[in-house]
Amino acid sequence: MTSSSLAGTALLIIWGSISPTEVDELAFNDWWTNEHLPERLALPGFLRCRRFVAPATGTSLTAPPESKYLVWYEVDETNALVSPQYMEKLDNPTLRTAQFMPLQATLHRCACRVHASQVRPEFAFSGSGSGARGGAGVVGASMVHVCFTPPPPARDRDACLDALAARLTALFAHAAVLAFHVVEQDEQTTRAGSQTKSYAGVSLQRSGLRCMVLVEFSESTVRPSGKLEALKSMVVDWAVAEGSTDIESNIYGLICAAGG
Repeated sequence: MTSSSLAGTALLIIWGSISPTEVDELAFNDWWTNEHLPERLALPGFLRCRRFVAPATGTSLTAPPESKYLVWYEVDETNALVSPQYMEKLDNPTLRTAQFMPLQATLHRCACRVHASQVRPEFAFSGSGSGARGGAGVVGASMVHVCFTPPPPARDRDACLDALAARLTALFAHAAVLAFHVVEQDEQTTRAGSQTKSYAGVSLQRSGLRCMVLVEFSESTVRPSGKLEALKSMVVDWAVAEGSTDIESNIYGLICAAGG
């Protein structure tokens, strides 16, 4: 990870959806961006965070599409995600956290180790500040998120993820690609946080071990060129080629980034 744009060696990734007809979306976003993110960034080991929203697809007067959101927190190591300070916050949620968490129609939560991370060569310079790495100031305007079940234990999972990361370097041939990250879920750490009071009554989606690819782009989702969809399909094909299954993918636009 010598040329990573991430600020730590681990990520907490949370994504899900809300129904705009059942949830005050303005209040929901105010809570998450202006209360929840600062609260988390004040915790030991939490270095930086980013919030994303998926562009709306299709129109229906009878069934408006769900709004899909994703947040990732960059932390120095996975231990920060089971620290006494963080667990205390999870077991004592604020009033608005207790209000909005159960209103999400679906929610996925994964504490992850960063397996591989690479920033575009032009930005592979030394960062500054606590926990910073090369290119740590680069933040994409949009992101492709590909989540999958890794190959079965009969295969060397690390070798498969290494091979996938090697394929991903070809993405830098496209000028809009800024960075990519390959991460692997830490099941024990995920479970510890997900069993706290913050997630009581939440439709938390439970699954086995998951891995993910996150690809950052300079291109906005406001006026997309169509290249994002093509590159997302390319990443999915590569994941399949390395033996991955149960693949889910989406494109998100950046709402905000905060932290050092």
